[in-house]
Amino acid sequence: MISSYKRLLFRAMPWRITRGKHAPGRTSQSTAPEAAQYLGISASTLSKLRVFGGGPKFHKLGRRVVYDIRDLDGWFETRQRSSTEVAPIV
Repeated sequence: MISSYKRLLFRAMPWRITRGKHAPGRTSQSTAPEAAQYLGISASTLSKLRVFGGGPKFHKLGRRVVYDIRDLDGWFETRQRSSTEVAPIV
């Protein structure tokens, strides 16, 4: 009886809510498609930035790629320019 109750409770509380961005005391995290949408770029572009470098910092959790919202905001701020001249090398 208890095991079926735990299974029902587990289905009612997805992993993302209990361990992800809504857990108290944790930073906000997002998956690659969510991060791409947040930044206003395609998921393909974000993937290429991850592979070839130049994109925001990310975490690998097994096969999953997870981005911290603070890292996305920081990366976005470094892309700010005041003219179309050559970007400074960081």
